[in-house]
Amino acid sequence: MLFSTNTFAAAAADKKVNTVSDTANDTVKFSSNLQKTDSPSYIYLNEDGTYSVITASDRLYVQVRSADFKPVSQASFFISGSKFAGYYYDGKNHYIISANDRESDRTQLYIIDKYNEQGKKKGKSTIITAAKNNVDKTVVSGGLEIVRNGNILSMLDSVDFKKESNLGTQGCIIINYDIQHMTASILNEKHRIRFEDHKTDNSLKSYLAYGQENFLARCYRDLNSIVMKGVDFTNEEKAGEAYMFKTFESKKSADNGITLDGFDASKTNYIVAGTSVTQDANFEKNKDKNVFISTVSKTQIQSNLVRTKFITEYKEADGVDITNQQLVKVDDDNFILLWQEKRGTNTTVKYVSISGNADVGKVKEYKNGVLSNCKPIYNEGKLVWFSVDKNGNAPKFYEINLSGK
Repeated sequence: MLFSTNTFAAAAADKKVNTVSDTANDTVKFSSNLQKTDSPSYIYLNEDGTYSVITASDRLYVQVRSADFKPVSQASFFISGSKFAGYYYDGKNHYIISANDRESDRTQLYIIDKYNEQGKKKGKSTIITAAKNNVDKTVVSGGLEIVRNGNILSMLDSVDFKKESNLGTQGCIIINYDIQHMTASILNEKHRIRFEDHKTDNSLKSYLAYGQENFLARCYRDLNSIVMKGVDFTNEEKAGEAYMFKTFESKKSADNGITLDGFDASKTNYIVAGTSVTQDANFEKNKDKNVFISTVSKTQIQSNLVRTKFITEYKEADGVDITNQQLVKVDDDNFILLWQEKRGTNTTVKYVSISGNADVGKVKEYKNGVLSNCKPIYNEGKLVWFSVDKNGNAPKFYEINLSGK
């Protein structure tokens, strides 16, 4: 159990969980300084069946909630760097990653603070990254993509390498952190993603997934495609590359009509989730957006073997906007893809099951939900997530029962 700065009466264990929890009388706040609904947020399932609910603003705020989402305890942690970058909880310890983001510098400092459940600081690790190739300054994005393999946390961050003209390269840094020894190192100094001589675009998000043994796959959105590259981290050599989605005639455009919204691995395949407008000669003007997945075999990472399936078939006249897509891994052979569909003033959550072999189920609707930047988690046949309003009020929880019971 987390240490507590505020303790609340735990709810009765046998109380029925609502599809959308009623938090109208729940006065617990994360922070009065939490002013943005897009502040990083996370939810974890604890061994005792409670949830850890995390939001970052001026500090890192952690609440423990019972199985029916009633508050049990609350704590806050100091963020060492000037910019929050990521968080990981292993059931026993909290890992808070931040960066000293100094735009005038060619170097960046990442800080990893480790706290135990009682709130005692167990260690601090730092790592410095340096810009190269005649770059005047570096700017880290924060919002680390974090995956775990044994005692190693691999953490990816997007980095702008800027020149005086504001033209430069956008790349990524992968940091490997050893949980047991509390040591950190940069994995891919020679495998940075680079977009030479283009204005950098913070929306070019990258994702990580583990593949075969000692194999780390990175997926990112380029200016004209979605690319997946593999790296064998025993020798840092590139081990396969595939274009998971390409724009019409590979025209390079910052507004290419595609988004990369999820990346993961099943037992046999890598799976990419995204959206795209119709890719024809007018793709830069097209307004119809549809959901797709692309897959490629773990053992044959080649562009000509990539399979793409569109899940929706909206037309521009339908007036549908798709946002907040989330790809959730249920197990090694099953995933749930969610997205938020807006028609005028009406917003609905849609979701579909996807097998590890890319078989797609029937699209279903969850009318009462709102997707946030909190990635849903899977727990005993249900998807669970939460949202927080702009004032940092008590989180509102959502559940989708996948069993249909």
